[in-house]
Amino acid sequence: MLKRNNNSLGYFYVYFVIQIIFILVHSYLPIYFKNVIFVDKRTLIFTWIISYSFLLVKPAISLYYNKRIGNFRIILITSSIGVILSFFLIILTLELLLIFGLFLGINFAFSSILDVIVDKTLVENSDSEKSKNKNAASLQFGAALGSLIPPFFYLITPSWSIYFSGVFIITIPLIFIVFFMNTSVEIQNKEEIKTINSNKIIGKKLKLMCLFTFLIYADKLYEIPLEPWITNIVDISIFSIFLIILIIINTLGILIAGIVSHKYDKKKILMICCLGTGILMMIISFSNIYVIFILFSIIQVFAGFMLINLISLMIDTSKKQVLYYQIIAFFSILAKLIFVPLGDYLSLFIPVETIMFISGIPFVISTFVVYYI
Repeated sequence: MLKRNNNSLGYFYVYFVIQIIFILVHSYLPIYFKNVIFVDKRTLIFTWIISYSFLLVKPAISLYYNKRIGNFRIILITSSIGVILSFFLIILTLELLLIFGLFLGINFAFSSILDVIVDKTLVENSDSEKSKNKNAASLQFGAALGSLIPPFFYLITPSWSIYFSGVFIITIPLIFIVFFMNTSVEIQNKEEIKTINSNKIIGKKLKLMCLFTFLIYADKLYEIPLEPWITNIVDISIFSIFLIILIIINTLGILIAGIVSHKYDKKKILMICCLGTGILMMIISFSNIYVIFILFSIIQVFAGFMLINLISLMIDTSKKQVLYYQIIAFFSILAKLIFVPLGDYLSLFIPVETIMFISGIPFVISTFVVYYI
């Protein structure tokens, strides 16, 4: 019982920390870079390319550790130390962009290892549906609560230096918590292992699934320029309150989607959500800031349903074979590597509103792609 409780706390805190860093990097650092210390924008674009290149290791990590059994304690502790130490170095090097990009990439790599190990131990060590649901709930609750920490901390801290320090301090317990987790994987489900040659999904469906996954990450185009643009219109405190509301709405969307999605055709759900998201993104480009807040709230509900049903469709298409699943997942990483720096580069020449309109087009196209999967 003690080990199970430790594992639930571990699952919670791993994703709690990962989401804290994710929201800080993708929502607050763009504001800090562009509206506070005014870094060179072209250097910043190159920095994003360096950082996101490290995400390419995740499929290889997943394939490697999927075949291994035994105790992952040393790997888990080492990766946790790597995440915390690289996060500390990220904060120290914020004004040294290229070095910052290197440490951010290292952080992405260690976070990928943590993600893979935690997912593997969660599945293998959940000996019943009840324990699996409990562990999954701990993971999702940790991610949701972690997402709320950066905006909440901004509202209560008087300066950026105190803000960064406070956010870092709250991540430190991860190192001690993972030490007590049960990370031993004794049994590998042989029934799920099939030879690649016996499966003929390498073809139309897999290619379409890869294309679909790539297209629905088009919102990464405005990921970096959006927050600085918004905080040039409203105060960062107002933005932080709005971000908290969006995170709560997205979390509720994921929870509702997890409860009801199995009752409906996942492809139809994805078609509706993709088309709705694409149209709303195009409308956003012609809206004022208050209408944008409302439309983004609706998009967060769509995003919750897309996440649940995308994962389910990826599993179906891959026939539960890790290689195929990681081929599909690779295209989400490739999309981030291309769209994040591209969007920041486009913001040098065209308005953010136009970038949001452009990002809506791939979502509309993806509606037709998913129909044929």
